[in-house]
Amino acid sequence: MSRGFAVAANVKTDVIAAAAREADGAGYTSFWVNHPGPFDGLASVGVAARETRRIALGIGVIPLHTRGPQSIVEGVRTHALPLDRLWLGVGSPNPKSLDRVREGVAALRKDVRTKIVVAALGPKMCRLAGEIADGVLFNWLTPEHAKASAVLVREGAQAAKRPVPRLFVRVRAAGHGPRRGRARGERGCAL
Repeated sequence: MSRGFAVAANVKTDVIAAAAREADGAGYTSFWVNHPGPFDGLASVGVAARETRRIALGIGVIPLHTRGPQSIVEGVRTHALPLDRLWLGVGSPNPKSLDRVREGVAALRKDVRTKIVVAALGPKMCRLAGEIADGVLFNWLTPEHAKASAVLVREGAQAAKRPVPRLFVRVRAAGHGPRRGRARGERGCAL
């Protein structure tokens, strides 16, 4: 199991830069940002990319129902993201989430050569992620649900006759006591 560190994309740029440097130096294997509302997670990953050389960079996740594949590709290019270190996360809510994700991942693969992560919660999305993704991001799951979801991802990969995608689990953490405000962050791990 490897360890990643994540922050919100709406965190100040200097905090993202410092957190990415620290995560890189502390031996974390990946540094992630989310893509909340109007904030551009790709820009935040770009800040982290300029501050690091080794650590993998992830975004979890860009909603395909609000930002299409071509816009995502343009964002990756605009922010000069290092494709060899990038885990590009996408997802979509219902209705038509399965079709949107399948089509979105196919379109992204045509234009950008990087690892694509699919956010998966339900059984059908877990199987689809196993079929088409390089990684799968589990979020808001209990450990039991994450284990059951991993089985579904493996089934999808086996049905598609492809390797099982890398599994990522986001675990939210916050400090307590007098340093609580300074310790807020999100941790993730790869299974």
